[in-house]
Amino acid sequence: MSYLNRNKINKLYFKKREREKMRKIKALALLATIAMVSAGVCACGGKKAEETTAMKKETKQAQAKADDEEADVEEVADTEEAKGDEDDAKAVLAEQLKSILSIGYAGADEDGDKIFWAVDDTVSSGLFLLVPADGSEQVSFVGDIVSEDGSDELTITDQSTGKSATLKVEQITDSEGDTGVQLTTENGAIAALFPVPVENVIDAMMAVGE
Repeated sequence: MSYLNRNKINKLYFKKREREKMRKIKALALLATIAMVSAGVCACGGKKAEETTAMKKETKQAQAKADDEEADVEEVADTEEAKGDEDDAKAVLAEQLKSILSIGYAGADEDGDKIFWAVDDTVSSGLFLLVPADGSEQVSFVGDIVSEDGSDELTITDQSTGKSATLKVEQITDSEGDTGVQLTTENGAIAALFPVPVENVIDAMMAVGE
């Protein structure tokens, strides 16, 4: 074989090896690219899944908070409505009492308990209210009054509860000549009461529980 032919064969051989080497490099580069893209997709997919889960959690929390706030608003509305109804009922009762009662008294007993007393012109209807000085529960009666002929004891029966209280009521005059009543309760407490506008007695009654 001549030198030229051998040289030509060698060149062809090396060119073939170079082509095979380039194909391998390209194949490896393609595989690397595919691997990088796959890794990126997985990472993005994982991140997206985490973001979706976080968004769902935040949505549920926001919905729960909104539900709680809505429930609070409804509770406040119900409370305000109930208070409004109670206030309306008190206003109606106050007007009724002002149209019936005409004489009012107020004073205090030896313990400092405030006592309010109001009656109509015929002393057949009345209001009795005791406000303890120690802040304990107030006692009140609103309703009909009955008495034995010639007796200074009056029994008032509350129209709502049906409970009754018997009070001894006597006319008195103080050192300055002002007239009033001395009221003795069933437990023996004695209070000197003097005239006040009947509206004051009714307002004190309406303030019970506030």
